Amino acid sequence: MIKSVEKSKYLLLAIFFLLLVCVLDYFTPLDVAVGILYTSIILVALRESRKTIFLLATIATLLIMINFLYFNALATVSHWVFPVNRLISIIGLWVTTTIALNYKSVQEKLLKERIEYTETLEEVLFVTSHRVRNPVANIVKIVEMMGNDHISVKNLKEMIPFLGKSAEELDTVVKDMTGD
Repeated sequence: MIKSVEKSKYLLLAIFFLLLVCVLDYFTPLDVAVGILYTSIILVALRESRKTIFLLATIATLLIMINFLYFNALATVSHWVFPVNRLISIIGLWVTTTIALNYKSVQEKLLKERIEYTETLEEVLFVTSHRVRNPVANIVKIVEMMGNDHISVKNLKEMIPFLGKSAEELDTVVKDMTGD
């Protein structure tokens, strides 16, 4: 729940910046390069999904073009700076978007690798704590009993197969863990 609220907070902030830049772009003459501020929307929306980032960039591009077409039609004099400013804004926006989308891809890949690493680590810990611990505990107990001064030779001979079995179990576990 908290993650979705945090994500929607950034989306709302990106939409707010989109509207703010659009209004600023609307009230700024065509020869002023305000459109490049649309790139800030992508940076604010970095925590959003790739699809959302792409959608915001598309909307920003449309707004840049609509503002240009509207004001260019109203302009009494057409100047080469007008389309160049808008083109720079669109190129800057899409360069930023491409970088953001690549960043999201790398971020998703790293998250997937971290999850796989954590799962592997948990598996190794389980094997160590359960499958390795049992034969080691048996070997330790048998050796302890063998060290007793009052043990008979007959009892020692009876313990050797148990010691061998525990050693084999430990060997099997180690081979499973190392892939041998």
